[in-house]
Amino acid sequence: MRDAKLENVLGFLPWAVDSAWSYISAQGPEFALSIAAISLAVWNGRQSSRHSALSVLPAFSAWADYPRDKKRDCEIRLANKGFGPAIIEDTMVFFNGQRKKGFQFESVELAIKEAFGQNLENCYQVATGERGHAIGVGEEIPLAGFTVKPGLVDLGNSAFGDRLRPMTVTIKYRDIYRRKWVFIVRNFVGHTLRVNSPSYFFWQRFRFRKYLR
Repeated sequence: MRDAKLENVLGFLPWAVDSAWSYISAQGPEFALSIAAISLAVWNGRQSSRHSALSVLPAFSAWADYPRDKKRDCEIRLANKGFGPAIIEDTMVFFNGQRKKGFQFESVELAIKEAFGQNLENCYQVATGERGHAIGVGEEIPLAGFTVKPGLVDLGNSAFGDRLRPMTVTIKYRDIYRRKWVFIVRNFVGHTLRVNSPSYFFWQRFRFRKYLR
């Protein structure tokens, strides 16, 4: 039964191709030129749409200002270095793989306190960018501003970095075309993920699963 169905399909394909070719040949060169023109217009439209989408793409960058000498104030900064605004969907903060609960400003402050413990003098500034907040092109946000005690500064940059290393920040956002993205800062490295892309579906969502929920 299955072999008979396969023979029917294989027999139909040559007939369909031959019929289509005969029809196109009968229409003359004008028909072929029309098909080519339509195909070119569709291709140009797709390229134009793709270029428009890329021209408004947000791109996040994050970094920390380390304490130095008598300057004991530190800041963790986030900036949109791309070409379009980013609309925040969710912000999550983790320390040693454990998510800090609460609003963004609460979770950031909790992570800072856990990272520096008795070496933290005070946390004087914490940003909030909850769901729906738009970060514009070139906009820079201090996620946290805090002051460490002199003893930590004397230990050097590596001691400061070692305390920040277990901290991971995940920002879920969308662009103005409503495409969804994720920006993850882990071990001082930023990762930008396009949600529902092949790489995200088959690999990245498993690699970063701990920091996506």
